[in-house]
Amino acid sequence: MKCPSCEQTISWRQKWRFSKKVFFRKAADCPHCSTKLMWEKWPHRLVHFGGFAYLFGFCSKYFFPIKIVNGFDLYFLCIILGCTLGFLGISRLKFEVISEN
Repeated sequence: MKCPSCEQTISWRQKWRFSKKVFFRKAADCPHCSTKLMWEKWPHRLVHFGGFAYLFGFCSKYFFPIKIVNGFDLYFLCIILGCTLGFLGISRLKFEVISEN
């Protein structure tokens, strides 16, 4: 992923600075141009919702064995939903500029 203002690539090691906790974004400086950046809102949420749905599906297999349709359990649908949301979020994940210095 690149900084939208200087077009320099931000490494994966440096991306942890842009998240506080689960579901929370944090503004941080670009390591190259010192522009304040933040993850975009909805792709960041999709990644976390996908992870939550995947975890819920995994837990529901053992604690809530509910059949929804013939052959499709709740856990199967939640895992498919989680993988889909996670993939969409990761594929659209990028930075937005908060303020330029």
